[in-house]
Amino acid sequence: MLRKIDIGMDKNIFIVDPKQAKKPQLKFLADDIPKTPDESISEARKISIPNWINSEPLLTGHIDDDGQAYLFFIADTLKKKVINLEIWDHTLLPCRRSLSYSLEWHRRYGHSGLLTIGIHSPLFEFGKDKRLIMDTVRELGIPFPVVLDNEFEIWRSLENRFWPRRLLLDGTGKTHLDVVGEGHYAEIEHTIQLMLRDLSPGLPCPPILKPLRQIDDPDYVIPSTSSEIFLGLKKNMRLGNSNAFKAPAEEIIFKDDAEGNYPLDAPYLDGGWLATSESIYGTPHKGDIKLTMKFAATDVYLVARSRSKNPIDVPQGTKVQVLVDRKSVTDDKAGSDIAINELRRSVLVARDPRLYHLATRLDPHGTHELTLTIEEDSLHTIEIYGLFFEHSA
Repeated sequence: MLRKIDIGMDKNIFIVDPKQAKKPQLKFLADDIPKTPDESISEARKISIPNWINSEPLLTGHIDDDGQAYLFFIADTLKKKVINLEIWDHTLLPCRRSLSYSLEWHRRYGHSGLLTIGIHSPLFEFGKDKRLIMDTVRELGIPFPVVLDNEFEIWRSLENRFWPRRLLLDGTGKTHLDVVGEGHYAEIEHTIQLMLRDLSPGLPCPPILKPLRQIDDPDYVIPSTSSEIFLGLKKNMRLGNSNAFKAPAEEIIFKDDAEGNYPLDAPYLDGGWLATSESIYGTPHKGDIKLTMKFAATDVYLVARSRSKNPIDVPQGTKVQVLVDRKSVTDDKAGSDIAINELRRSVLVARDPRLYHLATRLDPHGTHELTLTIEEDSLHTIEIYGLFFEHSA
C-alpha cells in the first residue's frame, strides 16, 4: 500500500474534500497588529532567513502565548500564486516519492503561477541540521523553496500529524485540496490546473501526468511490503530478542536467539548495544555486533550514522558488512550506497546521518533476510535510527 507516516494513535483517511480539511489559521503579516506592516514583515524575514533554502522567507508559523498556531504569509507575491505546500522529511521514502510529483509539477506549471514550498519538519533530531537538508535538496534536484520547520510551528499551524501531507492554497489562504499520505496525484494535478485557470482564464495545460511509478497506479496491486522499523526508546521500537532495552545508556549484551528462524519485521540484535530516545548504537569492543531481520520488499534502506567508540573522537566512517539472504549483495542488486570490495563483499561506509540504500531489485514475491555486521576491531561503530522498505516498480 502507499504509505503515510502517522505520529498519532488513530488513523486518518486521505482528506481530499476541502470541506473536511483542517483549515490553517492564516494571516498576512502586512495585517499584523500592533506593529506596522513593514516592521512585522522585516522582523519575520530577519528571524526566518536562516531557515530557508532556494528562496527568501515566504511564510512562517507562529505560536501565540495561548497556544494558538497561525500560518503567516510574509510575501505579498503569494497573493497571486497557486501554493502547493508539501510537508516532508528527508529520510522518509513516502516523502521522497511524493516529492517526485512536486518536482514534475514545478517543471510543468512553475512558470504559470504554481509555487511549491517544501516544509521540512524533521522526524529525527539530526534533521534540523541545515547542511544535511541542503545536501538532500541538491541530491533530489529540488529547485523550489524549502523551509526548515525545526520548531514545528508550521506543522502545528496546520494541525498536522503526518508525513507526507500536501495542501493546495490560493492567494487568499483558502484550502482547495488537502491530501494526507501518498496518492491522488491525478486529482491533485487536475485541481492545480483549475486553480491556475482561475488566475489565468484559458491557460493551456498539458494532459494529466501519467503515474511516475507502477505502484502509483490506483489499479496496481502492490505485493506485501514490510513497514518502517523505528529504533529508539521513544519510537515504539520492536525487537525480536527475548531481552529488551529499559533505559538510555544501559548497555545490553544481546544474543540472537532466533536460531535462524526469523519472524517477519522483527530485528534481532547480537553483541553489545545501547539505546537513545531515537536510535540504537553498537559497542563492538566486546565482539562483533550484528542486526538480522526478515523482510518483504524489493528495496531496503537504512537510516544511520557513523559513531566513534571514543566520545571525544570525530567519527571518520564506519564499515558495515551487508548480507542479503546470507550472501554478499551482487552488483546488480546492490543499492546506491553499497560498495563491492576486492573480496567481493558488499560493504556500506556510513558517515553523516542520512538514508542509505542497501539493496534493490530483490524478488518482490518472497521474503528476504538482512544481516548487518560490524567487526570487533572496527575503529568506529554505527548508530541506527530505522530500517525502511519499498516495492520499486
